Amino acid sequence: LTVGIATPAAQALAKAANGKTPVILAGITDPVGGRLVKSNQRPGGNITGTSGESPLSQQLNIIKQIVPSAKKLGIIYTTSDHGGTYNAKKMQRLAQKAGYQVKMYTISSTNDMQTIAGQMVNSVQAVYAPQDNGVASAMKTLADVANKAGVPVIPAADTMVKDGGLATLAVSQYQLGRQSGIMAGKVLKGKKTSNYPIAFVDKGFISVNTGEAKTLGIKLPASLLKQAKKNGEVFK
Repeated sequence: LTVGIATPAAQALAKAANGKTPVILAGITDPVGGRLVKSNQRPGGNITGTSGESPLSQQLNIIKQIVPSAKKLGIIYTTSDHGGTYNAKKMQRLAQKAGYQVKMYTISSTNDMQTIAGQMVNSVQAVYAPQDNGVASAMKTLADVANKAGVPVIPAADTMVKDGGLATLAVSQYQLGRQSGIMAGKVLKGKKTSNYPIAFVDKGFISVNTGEAKTLGIKLPASLLKQAKKNGEVFK
């Protein structure tokens, strides 16, 4: 059995397994769209696992609360990451409907982040970093570039807040991993992946980075801080 964390890794494992070795997905945004399973209820092959789609509307609301004056929103994603592309374009539609002028930026690998982020922060007032493996891997670079320009980055995952994002309402990466582990154990004991439904982890919690807020000179809303301290995460 193998476990694929994020869409690119899962797709590579699925190809290598060639329909034989079981593959457990861990936190895949869109398993059907990523051509990993036939349907979420009946995967139909040697693959099953967990999905944790970002609560995009709530994350957009976080942006409105933290940067109420922002009108230009930058969204950056990796062209080869299906999940990242899916999240980025869905957020684009939501933000445009909410009245933002949205500018889309893409990277082909983490090596592009420094250059592309530099172009982006000179043209926008806030940045949204979706649940995207490439962007997450280069989050510290993105945050460093954005900090120098005084532009806040609101990411999709709590781990990305830890790496320099300002705040978010995120699905727990820990719970996604835990549920995937439970499913892996059952498959190893004989449960068939073909009719083992994809498990959705959708409960979100607030994560904030108070050190980042201080660096940017932004006062986080008291309600967000209260939620983060009570049921979420506070990074300093």
